[in-house]
Amino acid sequence: MSISQPPPRYLLLSLCMLAVFSQAALAQTRATQDTLWAKAVALAAANENWMPMQWHEVETIFDKKGKVEETSEYLLHLGLTPDNNLDVQIIKAVKNGKDNLKEARKELEANRDMYARDDPEDNLFDPSIQHTVTVTRSGEVKRINGRACAGFTYVQTTQEGTWAGTAWLDAETGIPAQVEATMKGLPIKEDGLEVTALTSITQYNVSAPDAWYPVKVVVEVGFNAKYAVFSFKGSSKTTITLSGYERI
Repeated sequence: MSISQPPPRYLLLSLCMLAVFSQAALAQTRATQDTLWAKAVALAAANENWMPMQWHEVETIFDKKGKVEETSEYLLHLGLTPDNNLDVQIIKAVKNGKDNLKEARKELEANRDMYARDDPEDNLFDPSIQHTVTVTRSGEVKRINGRACAGFTYVQTTQEGTWAGTAWLDAETGIPAQVEATMKGLPIKEDGLEVTALTSITQYNVSAPDAWYPVKVVVEVGFNAKYAVFSFKGSSKTTITLSGYERI
């Protein structure tokens, strides 16, 4: 079966962007009261002006039995408009092995407004939203990219909903290495699409404290799509690789 009306890609991409520019001691504390977390927040503030110039995305849609129904690949170039909004240009779009650039650009133009967002909630470590984040040191330590990282379970309240997960910070410097997030309070519905599960894993560049930014995001979504002439229950996995960072 070919998916003639897959879940609106702009909605799934919006959820991915939330994860990219988002993405809890035994007693819970507000985030900034923990010394190591405070280091992460300060580091995020010092690196807020990094921007990726290239976005490579691979998406696979599965049916309810886990069979691959559709594959897509996109290459996007990012920049800034003269009025300082995010500008997105699609360079490559392939769907099920065939060129899909014309349709992808048409969909982008129809939903370009969503790219104008600049929401501090998209970054878990943004100083201005720390009052919405509750963290707890989990006591776990694991190695990520050769670094010993301390685990923090967290809950973040955003306009889109409540996120919960684990953030892994370098145990000495506080540099965030990875964030694992799950959206709570599902399902949510929009335009015939019911999202039943949503998780993300965001990995960061940790090579230097003055060059911290996300480099890879994996988003998995469970959904039910119901339209007038089409219905589909399944899931998707999207892997986004970000590169070519520049200071803006």
